[in-house]
Amino acid sequence: MSNKQSDDSLVEKSLLTLEQLTQTIEVMSSVVDKLKLHLSQQLLQHSSNATEKVELTKELLKNENTLNELQKIASRQRATLMAEKSDASAPSKVKQEPHNSLSEHLDADDLDEITQTFVIEISRGDEDAESDGERVLH
Repeated sequence: MSNKQSDDSLVEKSLLTLEQLTQTIEVMSSVVDKLKLHLSQQLLQHSSNATEKVELTKELLKNENTLNELQKIASRQRATLMAEKSDASAPSKVKQEPHNSLSEHLDADDLDEITQTFVIEISRGDEDAESDGERVLH
């Protein structure tokens, strides 16, 4: 009888152990599933951040190229104005060069982006202080 009780007890313990193992496996499976979900969400977020970063980099490069083009245009126009100024002081060497406009170098979208309103005040150095009220703004 003792042997039979011992066998029954051993079977019960084995069944209990198997049940505990089954529960442990179920819990661990649940944890693995949650980790997979969390990892996939992070990968999606990282992917969207990388895409956004690429788009911002492209936009930055486009803006930098536009700025470089505008600086080149301004430099050429400055040189042209300086040449015209030096030609104006020497009347025998009057030389007319066509002015480069921004529209020759940029498309319509770029011109819309850089259009700004500004006011220039022009004054002569030989005017006296009393004529300050007669300013002409352009």
